[in-house]
Amino acid sequence: VEFRFQKLEDLLEIGKYNYYACYSSTPSKQYKDSPAIAFMLVPGDYFFKSGNYGSCINGQSYT
Repeated sequence: VEFRFQKLEDLLEIGKYNYYACYSSTPSKQYKDSPAIAFMLVPGDYFFKSGNYGSCINGQSYT
């Protein structure tokens, strides 16, 4: 999956519970450069959010 985002933000891959809480202190992966390519090699759910807390609470997160 390819994500495009603004230069001042980053993209975090996080766990399910952190996703719903907009909590990001322990991401699985962090992407700092856009476009970011996330490889989903194992079947299952993946959760992504902006590294900017304000963006997350405004709904800018992806499952």
